[in-house]
Amino acid sequence: MTSAGNYADRHWTGTGNEGWLAFANETRYNTLGEGDISGSVSLRLYWEGAADYDLYLYRAENGGDPLVAKSATNETGAGSHTEAIDATVPEGRYYVAVRGGPDADNSTVDLFSSRHELAISSEGGGMVAPATAEGVIAVGAVDAVTGEPQPYSSTGPRLDISAPSAVETNTAGEMYGSSVAAPLVAGTLTLMLAENESLSPSEAQRVFRNTAVQDDGRLYLDAAGAVTAVTSESPAEIDTGGLDWYNGTAS
Repeated sequence: MTSAGNYADRHWTGTGNEGWLAFANETRYNTLGEGDISGSVSLRLYWEGAADYDLYLYRAENGGDPLVAKSATNETGAGSHTEAIDATVPEGRYYVAVRGGPDADNSTVDLFSSRHELAISSEGGGMVAPATAEGVIAVGAVDAVTGEPQPYSSTGPRLDISAPSAVETNTAGEMYGSSVAAPLVAGTLTLMLAENESLSPSEAQRVFRNTAVQDDGRLYLDAAGAVTAVTSESPAEIDTGGLDWYNGTAS
């Protein structure tokens, strides 16, 4: 089990071509963050196939945009390829650009920004390993009050279940993200295994999906329902603490 990731608004996917790639319509740059940013910038570009692509980071300035960093290794030949930029930048506005070589084809290109939102991101997707692996239960994040998916939570066909994404802890204070939602599902799985220790990963995935609260195609964790479903006899009394698992609230 793992979190789905928080790349929904930090991921772009598109079709490659020779020359500068267009992120939307004829827009061939993708701004990082909302307004000025500073500090660490981490970018990754992934694609499959024999094409070659290069990754560029620019600073937006009046009178010309200087190149800050680039990743332009000769990534040719079949298989998976990556270009990476890790840089520390002073305060300012920055954008990303991608350029395809003369052998660029119509392969799918994926851009990830670890620390900043992309002005142009792709709806859906953004899940990466290990969340995309077979047998892994991928957990997304939803708003603890409205039940709506968090805008940062990665999505995709392998997303199994979603859970509330905000908690308050004694040591770290308030925490948010799919990494917070995943432990709620992991705790539920622990209770399920206590009732049925022979439960397999695929069976657990099926139980989570079959017992989930469904709304507009989305699946929300129902902890008590999942535990009850794996119990052949009357389940031990489960103290839910007055939890409303759909809205992620406690009374």
